[in-house]
This record gives sequence, structure tokens and C-alpha cells, in this order.
Amino acid sequence: MNRFRSVVAACLCLAAASQVTLGAQCQNWNSEQFFERATVDAVRACLAEGANANDRDEYGITPLHRTAGLNSDAGVTIVLLEAGADPMARMNEYDWTPLHVAAMNDDNPVGVITALVRAGADPNAKAVDGLTPLHMAAGMNANPESIQTMLDVGARLDAKGSNGLTPLHMAARLNKNPAVVAALLAAGADPNARDQERRTAWDYAKHNRTLRGTEIAKQLKMHVSKASGHP
Repeated sequence: MNRFRSVVAACLCLAAASQVTLGAQCQNWNSEQFFERATVDAVRACLAEGANANDRDEYGITPLHRTAGLNSDAGVTIVLLEAGADPMARMNEYDWTPLHVAAMNDDNPVGVITALVRAGADPNAKAVDGLTPLHMAAGMNANPESIQTMLDVGARLDAKGSNGLTPLHMAARLNKNPAVVAALLAAGADPNARDQERRTAWDYAKHNRTLRGTEIAKQLKMHVSKASGHP
């Protein structure tokens, strides 16, 4: 579990379950404990008992946020969507949609992500600081396959946050897996793009301990050197 997903998990753990009158198996509805192991049948049963597909706790976390980050069974996501769950629901503090959370899921839940987008989730929705789901995948997901998954559903490779950060900047700055940076470059990310402070991906990579000395870090440095006219 990476650092950013740890933040999500901590938030999920702190959030209280909704106060609804449900049977014993549904008492933990809209909780980490329920959705981490939820099955299609269990979710259907709780919905039939009156559980709210759009329930929001004090943090603004909904059942879709929870299953997107904790459960890779697309069937669970689809059942919630069919019950009217909002694919663009926003968490209070970070303004994340369920797709932002799914993009950070190291299991790369392709079916979940596809179901959310088909239901109307915007693959380029901006959260706090203008960050998109692809920014989240790039910076916080150690699974390089998540990059292509997000691109396949329409995520913009050149999306910029409010400070000019691109997904490649995020990966170079925060990701612990060089293969994620490599996946972005292979997809066509611009290694010479600069943020508002004029920093390139290389400027971030040289301060990322897990990238120092790696072949991908050398590639980033080489791109900047060529662009500046230096060998």
C-alpha cells in the first residue's frame, strides 16, 4: 500500500458507518470493513434492506469511493451504479471522485474504472490543486499498468494541475516505482514540460530517492540536456 493510499485508508477507517436501521450483515454499510470484502450478493441484499447507495459520511465518502479503493470486483461497483450511486460524488477534503480513488488502487481495477467512466465519471475531473485521476495514478500507484488503464478511458496525458504539475511530474516526484515513470514516457509524456516554478520531471526525480541512479532518471536528465543544448 503506497503513501497516498495509506491516507485514503486512514480516512476510511476513521469514517463512521451510517446510522440506518439494517440487518446484522449490513450494519457496517459504507465502511471499510464492509466494502473491502463485499460481494455482489451482499451489496444487493443491503440495498434491498434500504441501504443508501449515495450514503455520505462526515468526510463525504460514499460507497463508490470505498469500493473503488478497496475492492476490485467490478460487479460491486456496477450494482451500486445501477442503484443510483453518483459516479461524480466528491469527498469533502480532497474533492476526490471515486475515479480518483480507483486510480490509486494498486490492484489496477480495470473493470471498476471502466464501469465508472461508462456511468459518467469524468476521467479528467480535477480535484484539489487541479489534480486528475491520472495524476493520482502517476504519483500514488506503484502499478505501471494503471497508467495505460487511465489513458484507455480518456485521461489526458498532458493534464496540468493548478501549479502546472503534469502526471509525469507527479510520478518523478512521488512514485517509488521507476516503471511508472517509464510507462508515462512510453505513452508520450513530455519530459521537458515545466511547472509554474519552471521545474521539469528531472528536477523532481533527482530528489526522489527511489529514482536516483536508475536508468529512467538518466533518461529524464538526458532529455533536459538535449532540450537545453547541452550534451
